[in-house]
Amino acid sequence: MSSFGYALAYYPPARQVLLFGGIDNYDNTWLWNYHGWTLAHPSASPPGRFDAAVAYNPVMHVVMVYGGRLGPGQLVDDTWAWDGKTWAELDAGTGSPPPDEGGVMAWDERLATMVLVVPGPSVATPQPETWIWTGTHWLRQPSGDFPPNISLGPIGFDPVSNSLLGVGFRYETATSSSVVMLRWDGTVWRELSTAHRPPSIVAGLALDPMSDRLLLVCDPEELQSSSEEVWMWTGVDWQSRGLFSGALQPGGVVIDAESGRVLLFGNAVQAAQGLPQPVHVWEWEGSAWTRQDLGP
Repeated sequence: MSSFGYALAYYPPARQVLLFGGIDNYDNTWLWNYHGWTLAHPSASPPGRFDAAVAYNPVMHVVMVYGGRLGPGQLVDDTWAWDGKTWAELDAGTGSPPPDEGGVMAWDERLATMVLVVPGPSVATPQPETWIWTGTHWLRQPSGDFPPNISLGPIGFDPVSNSLLGVGFRYETATSSSVVMLRWDGTVWRELSTAHRPPSIVAGLALDPMSDRLLLVCDPEELQSSSEEVWMWTGVDWQSRGLFSGALQPGGVVIDAESGRVLLFGNAVQAAQGLPQPVHVWEWEGSAWTRQDLGP
């Protein structure tokens, strides 16, 4: 398969990685295991899109997908669920966050809640908003906006601090920014002080089952040193851990419960609309990446 800008999540009941949508893949659903890619043929499917928010809901046993931009260009605010066989619409958008692309979603284990953070709805209100899933619809958290001047990055649950953490970006100038760590306490996001800061070109965040620590994967195309690609969160600070994966354009990282490791999905050659590239797979071995798929 070939695409970028897709929604990517691990589906534990089937021990498969779900990949939906993306540029030039729009309404296709693909499944990955260590035998390769399989194109699914669900009886229902969301309209084709890219840059949607996605995460697994362990209470409902589904992968949830929210929003994004449709192939023709319009933004959407609907919510869909993948149950391993087909898709079902959970919410058509009534009372939901504003239609947008580039949102992020994660399960908060401490609060047993799905958390969705979306970019601010306008230039006048740029702070990203926080919404939680009630089981039937999204509910905005009135004090859940990101702090001023911090834009949206990935979020993930940290077992060390037993809390949901967010990666944000504070722009120092028009062309430079720095990584900011935030902790969600169920009401507000609080900024954390760190001694080290990863590069602000971030491709994904996932928990490494081997170390039980969050791993932050940066975009190697933008890095001056390949040794800065992977960073580990110790619970109080970042440590540089990684080597270049070979993914020129990372598309996302997920935990694979079958292997007990983190998988990175991405393109080995820069992709563009009309010229998508095959999605390859790399596995994190604790100090380096190993290519897993057998494609070209």
